[in-house]
Amino acid sequence: MFNYVKAELLKLKRTSTMKIVVGIPFVAMVLAVVAGEYYMLDIALNWWYILFFPTILVLITGNIFGQNDKKNEYKGLLLSVEDTEKLGLAKLVTVAICSLISTVIFTILVLILILVYSKFFDFEIRTGILNIILGNLIINISYLFLVPMVGLLVKKFSYLLVTVGGIIIFNILDGLMWKTEVALYNPFSITSMLMSTIFKIQPNGVLNNGEIPLLSISQMGLSIGINISVFLIFSFLLIKLWNRRKLVK
Repeated sequence: MFNYVKAELLKLKRTSTMKIVVGIPFVAMVLAVVAGEYYMLDIALNWWYILFFPTILVLITGNIFGQNDKKNEYKGLLLSVEDTEKLGLAKLVTVAICSLISTVIFTILVLILILVYSKFFDFEIRTGILNIILGNLIINISYLFLVPMVGLLVKKFSYLLVTVGGIIIFNILDGLMWKTEVALYNPFSITSMLMSTIFKIQPNGVLNNGEIPLLSISQMGLSIGINISVFLIFSFLLIKLWNRRKLVK
């Protein structure tokens, strides 16, 4: 299994995928700083969980499960791998590693932002830093359900259609659902609900001053559990799909 993951990571060296993984966190931070001192932190955190991190997941998943292999039409790929289930699992793990790298980079940039512009932020620094680290880790975990979904779609449809369409549809589903009663149970809006409690920033960028009730620890645990369950279900389907692929003659 380790060798499969290592091989997938080696395939990504000097590719657009790694540029996305490393570059988008910097783009997110630059845009936030340009927005102005008093709003940069709120904008950085808001845009990250609403737009930039889901975009990273969709793009790198599309690359790893679709575009990179379709360029070679899978020739020789499955002929050299006996256990195709492990190959599918290795791709899932590779996406998870890439997403974690992006999360770590963005979190470090946010912490640097806080240290440099601390006089503009009205919160206790220690508590704020802990919430930011926790929140970014939860964003990473709660959005992983997108990976097997995109992986399944990119097997049947074009990379451009899946990535662009996936980003648009995701934002529509989140935008329509986050103020409804079922938002806490809808995988597409769960992260917005969680961040409205942890970061106290609503998906529309407005501070959450009570408009959205803060979630209890049990509610947060339930919501995260729902997204993890969705991730596991679709991952199982994706891996089984890989196992059914015929070897290239």
